[in-house]
Amino acid sequence: IHKKKEIEFYCRDCSVAVCSHCALLDHKNHNNTQLPEIDQEARSKLSNLKGELERKIYELEKHEESLSNQVSDITNQARIACDIVDQQVQKVCDEAKKHGVDVKTKMNEIRDTEAGTLEKLRNDIGKYRASLQTGVKYIEEALRGESTFPVLDILPSAETLTKDSKLTSLDFPLVRYVHYPMVRVDVETLKGLLGELQTLESRTFTCRFSLNEIVMTDKPYHSDVVIIQGLPWCVRVKHRTDKSCLGIYLRMNAVVDKTFKSCNVSLKLTLLNKSEDKFVVKQSTYPFAPDGQGCGWKFVQWNELEDEENGYIDNDKCFAVQAEVQINDIERY
Repeated sequence: IHKKKEIEFYCRDCSVAVCSHCALLDHKNHNNTQLPEIDQEARSKLSNLKGELERKIYELEKHEESLSNQVSDITNQARIACDIVDQQVQKVCDEAKKHGVDVKTKMNEIRDTEAGTLEKLRNDIGKYRASLQTGVKYIEEALRGESTFPVLDILPSAETLTKDSKLTSLDFPLVRYVHYPMVRVDVETLKGLLGELQTLESRTFTCRFSLNEIVMTDKPYHSDVVIIQGLPWCVRVKHRTDKSCLGIYLRMNAVVDKTFKSCNVSLKLTLLNKSEDKFVVKQSTYPFAPDGQGCGWKFVQWNELEDEENGYIDNDKCFAVQAEVQINDIERY
């Protein structure tokens, strides 16, 4: 306010720097401190506030990065899901084409059978016609001659030939013609073949495995790839014949980002059960690198898994595994 006065004091009550005149008039009996004394205190507070703001900015940056990764996850997972739809459509088309080939093969078999029957009958008639033509030729030769003896000689056989010809049936046999009526394509049936659209909660996915496929081998079987925070993950199951148990693991596939080195992951794997109180849950924190062996645990003994009464497998002898993946830290080159 007083332009010519020097700022000498700081009023703590009003949080304002003032001159001596204002300190005596407007801020009398306030908690006033000389300006040099408040300098270090103010700088310390301001530095602390700066640190808090910088930490918040860092949190916001990480959260923004996480949201960007989730956008990437959604985009990549949708792309993968669309590719799976294309694969399923191709499977349905391949099966439909295979069925069409089978139907046409059956049609051609019927065609060959029925046409063969008629062709044999036609050949038989042709041979019989030729034999009649030969008889007519002999009769004509006898009639052209002047002698009576050849006529009398051939007359009995001509009568027999004529009598037999009258007994020959010229009816058409009953044959089958192929017919394939067009049918209406049932859209609901097609939807059933293609499966239903499902959504997964962020960082959690469920996959199914056939017990029959893995029962006789130590070979690992993998689920479809799921993208979480821009990284490709899959569940791997294995019949541990050495331990006679089921092993379940999480694996990170190869990544496109060449700057990515590794990450630290909080992992939770659940072997689902028809009875919720019998779920087998295991969790821990592990480091993961691209194309590694994966991390996981032995879950249940194999005979326990196979026993339907224990509730791990369904009527198709399939079991389900749920994976929850929380990426904590990412290390880059």
